[in-house]
Amino acid sequence: MDTEKPDLLHALEHYQQRYNWDCGLSCVLMVLPIKSRNYIINNFKQVVEEEGFGESTWTIDLCFLLHRFQTKFSYLTVTIGIDPGYIRENFYDKVLSKDSHRVNQRFSDAESLGMHLEKKSVPVKEIMERLKAGPIIALVNISVFRVL
Repeated sequence: MDTEKPDLLHALEHYQQRYNWDCGLSCVLMVLPIKSRNYIINNFKQVVEEEGFGESTWTIDLCFLLHRFQTKFSYLTVTIGIDPGYIRENFYDKVLSKDSHRVNQRFSDAESLGMHLEKKSVPVKEIMERLKAGPIIALVNISVFRVL
């Protein structure tokens, strides 16, 4: 008798990013209910403008989108706010001064809006446990990511 647990699958519809800056937004589109996903797709420029992130989407922006469309989530991060080390990275040094006030304000507002944000590093074992409850969006800094 096979005692291994069967694979757990979450049915998600793939959504390919349109631009070089919307990978996180594409991930959010994959976990949203179809009605919410279609609303964003059909009103893309309007939603981006309303959310205020333009072509510079930070993870906290994705949290606000999930919250806007009433999708339950937990945001676990090693840094609450903007990591000061980002100033040394080419991508971030171009957008940091433009985005820092908005991003920090969103972090400040998140808890009062009922969003669950927690400062912590997440081990692979915990990621696997959380995956049992539903899809996970795991955004990593590729320059520091290591395969275990």
